[in-house]
Amino acid sequence: MHNPRKQALFILETFDETKGYSNLLLNKLNNNQDYSYQDKRFISNLVYGVIENRLLLDYIIRKYSSIRLKKIHNSVLNNLRIGAYQIIFLDRVPDSAAVNEAVKITKKINFRSSGFVNAILRQISINKNNLPLPNRNEDIINYFSIKYSHSKWLVKNWIEDYGEEFTEKLLESNNKKPDISVRVNTIKISKNKLVKKLISKGFMVKESEYLDEALIISSGTKSIIDSDEFKNGEFIVQDVGSMLIAKLLNPLESDIVLDVCSAPGGKTTFLGQIMNNKGSIIARDIYGHKIDLIRKNCEKLGLTNVKTESVDGRIFRKEDANKFDKILLDAPCSGIGIIRRKPEIKYLKTEKDIIDLSKLQSELLDTNSKYLKKGGTLMYSTCSIDKKENEMVIKNFLENHNDFELISTNYLNKGNKEWIYLFPNVEETDGFFMCMLKKL
Repeated sequence: MHNPRKQALFILETFDETKGYSNLLLNKLNNNQDYSYQDKRFISNLVYGVIENRLLLDYIIRKYSSIRLKKIHNSVLNNLRIGAYQIIFLDRVPDSAAVNEAVKITKKINFRSSGFVNAILRQISINKNNLPLPNRNEDIINYFSIKYSHSKWLVKNWIEDYGEEFTEKLLESNNKKPDISVRVNTIKISKNKLVKKLISKGFMVKESEYLDEALIISSGTKSIIDSDEFKNGEFIVQDVGSMLIAKLLNPLESDIVLDVCSAPGGKTTFLGQIMNNKGSIIARDIYGHKIDLIRKNCEKLGLTNVKTESVDGRIFRKEDANKFDKILLDAPCSGIGIIRRKPEIKYLKTEKDIIDLSKLQSELLDTNSKYLKKGGTLMYSTCSIDKKENEMVIKNFLENHNDFELISTNYLNKGNKEWIYLFPNVEETDGFFMCMLKKL
């Protein structure tokens, strides 16, 4: 059996080299038979924990290091980060064992660095209840950025938009492991029957307070995606916030629906389910390999009312003008609402990305709005909580399209609102924005 800590180190090194998404790298681990389910959970914990807390870990390591971080061998630095994360955040492994394991691995990477690693981790262990942090009163943005490991521009924007108290709770929630939520596929099975089957297999199952089709799962002795029920398409793993977007659009069985940027198909398939596998859904994406994901999901879930098309949503198609009863535009975005699941977004995205994406979002909204029938409804949504990607895009659209109006709703008992935000620290879902537009 291989060493889980070494595997975590390998994944972190691959992450640094490829700048890829951590969840995709860890998905490969699920197919690795060299590790038990418990080991895989431990590896995932180490990888996500180090990425989630990277700025904090580096700040603390820097305080106890006589060598600048840039001068430390990358493998040694990642090994230090893993050891520091275990000491500061985990109770499962004694500090002494975490230090010894880190030193042992360092000897194989760079023998001369083993004493250096030993000294730093022992200092962190000794001072773990009084670790250094920036002065909160001197610079709240820097304090939040280091303590919760978020880029300063994100912290600054959120403080401006939501205030210090809300921002701190949001930052804290972003670093917590999200619940596993699944959507019951009522095309194949009733909720009660699925709940009984999952409980009988050792899973803890809780109903969602927001959505009848949603279940919150606590894993038992194996992963939920290894269950026969998942493989048979009796449910799909999907965040509750994502489900709520399709639910709010609420297409009728007779509707012709367009899903503009539909991959990998979570919202598409829920729309098909809401329509009881009737009506017609055109699911589009610009990339062919993503279209394949939608098709596979539809086939697995038993949906036949979805047709897929590889289309660039920015290019106007005359034949689609005034064709659709309902349109879902879940626009490409920064993804800063799903930091809980992809913590690297905190560091990889920039303010320029937000500006560039808002231009793309406006372009997609302008083009695809022309496909809506008079009296039809368009849902604009993102998995971002940045106002520039959301309400500013909508305001700009309405200024240039006097044939559209906002539909106010009291959805989720939030009061009568023209758009809705979901937050990890409030609804305990991923962060989402949703807004309904009606063509007059």
